[in-house]
Amino acid sequence: MNLLYYTVSDVSPQKGGTERITHTLCDYFSREFRYHCYLSFSNNLPNYLKPSTCFNGRIRICESSNQKIIRDFLIKHDIMCVVVQGSYTIVPLFRKAILKTGKKIPLIFVHHFNPGAETKFNCFDRKRVELKEELNWKRKIWKLCSIIKLPATIAYYNWYVRHYYKVAYNNSDKIVLLSHSFINEWCEFAHQKDRRKFECIPNALSFSDYLNREDICKKKKQILLVARFSENQKRIKLALKLWQLISTNNHAKGWSFHIVGDGIYKNEYQKFVKKREIRDVVFHGIQSNTESFYKDSSIFLMTSAFEGWGLTITEAQQMGCVPVAFDTYSSLNDIIDDGYNGYIIEDNDINGFVQQVIELIVDNDLRSKIQYNCIDSSKRFSKDIVANRWNALFASIR
Repeated sequence: MNLLYYTVSDVSPQKGGTERITHTLCDYFSREFRYHCYLSFSNNLPNYLKPSTCFNGRIRICESSNQKIIRDFLIKHDIMCVVVQGSYTIVPLFRKAILKTGKKIPLIFVHHFNPGAETKFNCFDRKRVELKEELNWKRKIWKLCSIIKLPATIAYYNWYVRHYYKVAYNNSDKIVLLSHSFINEWCEFAHQKDRRKFECIPNALSFSDYLNREDICKKKKQILLVARFSENQKRIKLALKLWQLISTNNHAKGWSFHIVGDGIYKNEYQKFVKKREIRDVVFHGIQSNTESFYKDSSIFLMTSAFEGWGLTITEAQQMGCVPVAFDTYSSLNDIIDDGYNGYIIEDNDINGFVQQVIELIVDNDLRSKIQYNCIDSSKRFSKDIVANRWNALFASIR
């Protein structure tokens, strides 16, 4: 079977959650099912990231691309299904190109966020940091103008996103969401009644192996956070405030907080740590191998304001690293069974979050028990299980 995936960015496992799961699934399909996976994308990767090698071919396109280019690619490579990862605005282009082939090629749209999350990315703080970090004066002026018109941008974009939810739904054969809880959220956000096209498939685990149970005792006194440095979503300043409170507790002596990731907020976070004199914080930047950080760490923090799935939580569980997360998105409850394989804390309950982490630090037996549970429970999201659900979906719409 030949599949064509579309992602906004070229795919590297280190780029982000959407790109990582695309690499994970296509690599598995290629090795285990002998599928041929192809990639279409709009944006090149930054120089410091290496593109995935699991694809049989690539084509760079955008929303203004000629339909003929896509049609010819579909025909040349005998594509049997198109999977659009998250970009609802490009769905109509693929639909028109498919129609021009004269073939029945199913189109699947996959949404990687909780429905409506896109409306939260336009915010003043991010614009402020972009303006502050920009060195080119012409681009600085452009960014200043974008701040001035931000209220109008937000109002238009909120309408635009709802409109394109409906466009993506109408032009797709199936809509894949990460959680059954997202079906109601999609329909409410898009003001839509039809539910016939929805399928729900969770994200697969990122790593090939699980932490050996006997290696639990080798873990270090480390707390971990892995995230893109996007403050309005990931709320890393909140994580740093939490760590400051945790680190002042006598029981946390000898523990440290490790942050893996990068982005435009990097300087802000480092200055924040220095100004507040927050101790034992280590910034590691982007890493090609995050698995080793999960293996070494005992506790994982997630402070996100919203997520689609939260791949880093299942990555942590797979490596026996106990996740503690704020209850900010409904699919979190599909991953964490509170008190069994992690902890879910009411959003903005700072004291509750800190006390839970302190309890895990103090009680070695409790921590070890939850770590074992994390490893065992993560297996329900194994590549085998998730890939076979995708395989069943491909078979059902051919």
